[in-house]
Amino acid sequence: MSNAKILIVDDNPKFLQELQETLELYGFQVICIQEGKSVSAVASEEKPNLILLDLRVAELSGLQIADDLAHLPATHSIPVIMMSAFLTEENLEESMKIDEIKACLKKPFKVEELIFEIEKVLECGYNRI
Repeated sequence: MSNAKILIVDDNPKFLQELQETLELYGFQVICIQEGKSVSAVASEEKPNLILLDLRVAELSGLQIADDLAHLPATHSIPVIMMSAFLTEENLEESMKIDEIKACLKKPFKVEELIFEIEKVLECGYNRI
């Protein structure tokens, strides 16, 4: 689904830049933020079709951010793909308890795997846009 807007939340600037460049090559509009505190404000304003969210962001856990987004009227229906190099059985189970989290990817992941998950989530109509 080209031209969909994706919000990426990760505190690693190099990873953010590489992921942004990759997704833009696939035709996506990309917004990047490095801090967890501003996710709900940016998501409310920008209304992305999808959020790629790191499990460990400097100020907050990705699970807390996803839970906060799930309880806000402006963001509750935006699907989330969780990303982490520290994916465990425990945090995977916790992730699946939050309805908006539609997939989890273990870093490092292949571009093809990421694009497949993005397209799957967007094609399933989870997003409201």
